[in-house]
Amino acid sequence: MKKLFLFAIGGTGERVLRSTTMLLAAGVPAFNGYDIYPIIIDYDAANKDKDRTRDILKQYQKINRIAYANHSLSSMPQGDQNMGQFFGCAMKEMNGLNDFVLDFNPGDHSVKFRDKIGFDLMAGNLLPTQSLIESLYDTSDDPTTELNLDLTVGFKGNPNVGSVIFHKLSDYNEYDAFAGTYNADQGDKVVIIGSLFGGTGASGIPVLAQQIKKDIPNVDMAALMIQPYFAPEIVKGGAINAHLFDSKTKAALNFYERSGIKNSMRAIYHIGDPYPTIIKYCEGGAEQQNNANLVEFISALAIVHYCGEKIPAGTFGNEYMYGLSRDIVSQINETGRQDSCRLFADDFDQQTKDNVLKYLTAFAYALKYLCTDVVGDKLKKETAFLAKLDYEGIKAEVKDNKLSDNGKNKLQNLIVYLNGYVDVFTKWLSELDYEGDDNLHVQPNSHRLALFDFSKDLSDMIERSQEEATESRFSWSRVGKLIGGGSSNVNITPLMNSNLKDRKHLDEDGKKMSTKEKEFVFMDILRASCLEIVNKK
Repeated sequence: MKKLFLFAIGGTGERVLRSTTMLLAAGVPAFNGYDIYPIIIDYDAANKDKDRTRDILKQYQKINRIAYANHSLSSMPQGDQNMGQFFGCAMKEMNGLNDFVLDFNPGDHSVKFRDKIGFDLMAGNLLPTQSLIESLYDTSDDPTTELNLDLTVGFKGNPNVGSVIFHKLSDYNEYDAFAGTYNADQGDKVVIIGSLFGGTGASGIPVLAQQIKKDIPNVDMAALMIQPYFAPEIVKGGAINAHLFDSKTKAALNFYERSGIKNSMRAIYHIGDPYPTIIKYCEGGAEQQNNANLVEFISALAIVHYCGEKIPAGTFGNEYMYGLSRDIVSQINETGRQDSCRLFADDFDQQTKDNVLKYLTAFAYALKYLCTDVVGDKLKKETAFLAKLDYEGIKAEVKDNKLSDNGKNKLQNLIVYLNGYVDVFTKWLSELDYEGDDNLHVQPNSHRLALFDFSKDLSDMIERSQEEATESRFSWSRVGKLIGGGSSNVNITPLMNSNLKDRKHLDEDGKKMSTKEKEFVFMDILRASCLEIVNKK
């Protein structure tokens, strides 16, 4: 099995990884055939963005392991291993990582940059080095200056500080484990994700890329170089100045051009937003938990592009400006409030709709149906697929969100975990479409992405502009009739019943289960049924 190593550097890398995990959960086919190895690198040990992403990865991993313990994608019924199996890729962890996180941080105690490099201890032969550092960094007593930065919450937008620290990364056993595991002949890929306008990503991307190329000369590697897409409010005396983001980005791009780093990459993706979302000021730590953003979703689409073999074979240094097919302007209005633009699925190109959004829609249907009809107890106990899966015996426990003792009933545990993932998914959706809060003086996303509304019925949950919603009424009526539902309903239950038989999970008489693993059967027919609806639309 080929491997996909995802190095998520800093807060931006972690949030892009969060969106990527949603696409993995939806079974986007570009990832088929890969084992996924996330590696989170963040010098800010208490970063909430990191904790949230790590928790989502762990939830994904639990669902994958339960559903596919005895069934790989290659064993799918009817040979449709490339048809977008939910949670189909195995999520694996490199040896030495702590829940996908490389413990690359200063620890619990406060550490200044000057202490980290031993600035005040330099004497004798090191005096010329100290003089060089004095010429490069501000040595005043101001706590916001570079030498006095408290590194506990990261590099605070100072890549010239972070790059010095990142050179120690190759000394870690976890990095050696990666270098020893990578297999170019097997088709392994590496993606490095980070921002160019902050401190952690801007300093980590070049150092990590150079080290990997040195240790693995034939590496198949890409980088997502995220340009400014959010801007913290300007705070007097703050260590982070959003006004410098553009100049820092230009300096980073200039360095990549002159250093030749891009020539070691199969592909470099540039993603950003010229109308950045204004967020509350935060230097990191437990308060850093930014909303999901359209740019992060588009960055995840760039990874799909890279893994989908869209890069010309044998070429290096390919650069892509990855984004929407049309420019949508967002500005600050006369009151100082972000003038937000709301985008929908139809704003994406047809290739993205066919290769990504179709599967994400099927996944949204599946989660909605699971929480409202299966766990929500809308279905009759004699419903064919429920009866064959013996769901009646675990229904009460599932509704109480209770796992089975010692993990004996895997179907029960699977449905409980899937139902929990509904909250993860809908929270992500609501953040992408964040409209701001005037009472708290919080700005909306400059570009809001509206995909699904779980408060609506299945037939109406796809978000559309008002004009598109009116035009689509007749097509929804046609879909309802095609799948055996009412004129306005997306009825998944008949498809669940028929797929139980059609996908060879019952014996020839249709009375007994021929596939023993009920948890796998449920996941398989749920995916097949929801994807069938989307394909017929």
